[in-house]
Amino acid sequence: MSLRSRISIILAIIMTLQVILALIVQGTIVTPRFIALEKKEAAKDLDRALESIQRERKHVALLASDWSAWEDAYEFVHKPTPGFIASNLSPEALEGIRVNLLYFYDLQGNLVWGKYYDTEKKSFVAWNDLPTRIDDSMRSLITHKDENDFHSELILTSTGPMLLAARPIVHVGFKGPIRGTLMMGRLLDQKLLKELVDQTHVAFEIFTAEADGKFSQEYRAIAEKLVAGPPVLWLDEGEGHRARTDKKEAGYRVGFTLVHDYRQRPGLLLRSATPKDITKEGNSAFWGTLLSNLVQGMVVLGVLLVTLHRIIIRPLTNLNAHIANVATHGDLTRRTD
Repeated sequence: MSLRSRISIILAIIMTLQVILALIVQGTIVTPRFIALEKKEAAKDLDRALESIQRERKHVALLASDWSAWEDAYEFVHKPTPGFIASNLSPEALEGIRVNLLYFYDLQGNLVWGKYYDTEKKSFVAWNDLPTRIDDSMRSLITHKDENDFHSELILTSTGPMLLAARPIVHVGFKGPIRGTLMMGRLLDQKLLKELVDQTHVAFEIFTAEADGKFSQEYRAIAEKLVAGPPVLWLDEGEGHRARTDKKEAGYRVGFTLVHDYRQRPGLLLRSATPKDITKEGNSAFWGTLLSNLVQGMVVLGVLLVTLHRIIIRPLTNLNAHIANVATHGDLTRRTD
């Protein structure tokens, strides 16, 4: 084997070992760190999605506080009047404050006045999800420790999940005695969900539990794992489910968490999808660097071979030929080429 071939093989082996070492480092150190960082960012997105729903709950509770600590409402729950209804409880009034539900209950839990506003029909519609008399299953919603106490809950209704606030009806300044309970609700529909997605810049969606507190078969396994285990579950950790795993989703880190209703039962399954930009960019940078190193190595190999040929191999070849010529002719005066 010629010297050039030997040197080429040695350099090729060195380059191959460098590539193998780079792949090992990438797979065992760099990529896992990228994934951990990506999961951290995805967890932040999931938290932002959850917090956006909590903010809506607080906003509904704040609206309810304005209505519940109002002298006119305080008198109305004691003695309803057509004038108060005409002036303050029209469909336009509920549309103006963007709520779907407004109910007044007295101290015994009897309904004084209550309507459900349909945003599509722009009118009040029949709605029987809340009773005309509060029973024991919902008694906690009209039970208040003091004048400032309130409940901000999620309830599942026939028209969809609703963010419900229940506040004691009191005098201005939250002074007692308590005369009843005001309930105000905002439907967590697709329109509101789109607004929350636009606000948070997080792609998320919600799935509502069925009447028995369970979810559809597609997401039931995930929900059961969340009930029994961690507060957050990532798609690659959820065994035994058929949640969307198409090619489009392969580029996203998908997480799930639960939102409980007022009875502390699973009410919503919240799902967020965060693009895998960190690992994508990291892998692109790695392969770009590796390719660049390979090209540089090949250039160095070529230059080195040419240099070795001119400086070492060709002179040695000429010297070997000269020695052979001298040995053949015995002429020590001949010059090497």
